[in-house]
Amino acid sequence: MIFLNSEDIENSLDKGHMVDMMEEAMLLFEKKEVFMPPRNHVTHGDNTLLLMPCFGQDYFCTKLVTVFPENREKALPVVNGTVVLNDAKTGTPVAILDGQALTSVRTGAVGAVGVRYFSPEEPHSLGLVGAGVQGFHQVRFAASVRSFESIYVYNRDKSKIAAFLEKLRQEKNLNLDGVSLIEADNCEHLLRECRTIILATSSNSPVLPDKRELLKGRTLIGIGSYRPDMQEFPGAAFENACKMFLDTEHAIHESGDLINPLKQGLIREDLVETMGRFLLNNRKSSEAQHAQNISCDGLQPNHGLQPNHGSQSNHGAKRDSIIYKSVGMAVFDLMASIAIFRKAREKGLGQDIKLKNVVCHA
Repeated sequence: MIFLNSEDIENSLDKGHMVDMMEEAMLLFEKKEVFMPPRNHVTHGDNTLLLMPCFGQDYFCTKLVTVFPENREKALPVVNGTVVLNDAKTGTPVAILDGQALTSVRTGAVGAVGVRYFSPEEPHSLGLVGAGVQGFHQVRFAASVRSFESIYVYNRDKSKIAAFLEKLRQEKNLNLDGVSLIEADNCEHLLRECRTIILATSSNSPVLPDKRELLKGRTLIGIGSYRPDMQEFPGAAFENACKMFLDTEHAIHESGDLINPLKQGLIREDLVETMGRFLLNNRKSSEAQHAQNISCDGLQPNHGLQPNHGSQSNHGAKRDSIIYKSVGMAVFDLMASIAIFRKAREKGLGQDIKLKNVVCHA
């Protein structure tokens, strides 16, 4: 068994392959070729333990996440995570991976699936709201599947933006030659300048202006809100959306970005579809691995749009934007850990750990 820390994971990372693996994860889940039990939450006092297993054909993995709020007072991380990868035929553990690092890269790759399929193919401007760890990975993976002329970044705490932009400039595995990195004045400024917008916040209220005219023709990607009390998208985004794609149908019950607009009638449930179903239908119809530049006009009737040209909102205006929403699921951890484990083994990375009589000897 090998232990892979954050540096090992980074050195084993192939961003394009990781995006492919996240697509494969969605397809496997859609075709019910993996077994993914519900997340197990255990609460003890103020602390929480989350167990997220997923079983595939060759491997299964379990992500263990701990949430200890009092760690803030001890200058320690509130959230810690570990992923254990096991051989599916023998149950033998083959790898232990840094859970935070693995989650960061796989979530960046999940966001990039939306960029790959729904953002304009020609160079354009990318906007990011949320200059945190996940925002960084969203940009680096988005830039691996699309070329951008400029990248606009906005954060509620503006003091963090300059350092975030500098981190992007210094990222050795991110080619931003000729790309303008710009601090947005506010979210309205960002919306006016960008055609693809990624939201990576933990906000309890919408972070974008509730103005339909600013949201026309936009590709909106949300990866931050994962609880019912969280919502990043404004109501106008749903009124303007011809289609909303989800990584899992569980998002309908887990995220305020689905619960609230469906309850308020801002988007019809027949306009909401899992990304796995879209990928499955797309591959069946085109026999192509990757579609390019999918727009509202390009979505076929069997993808849920009826009619697929000029879909109208309740107010009679044409719906012409696409929303892609992710809340995450354990199959992403499984496929990401398999990809990292195989590449690390190929490159001789990681620390060997021998198991004997249930005692680990490093």
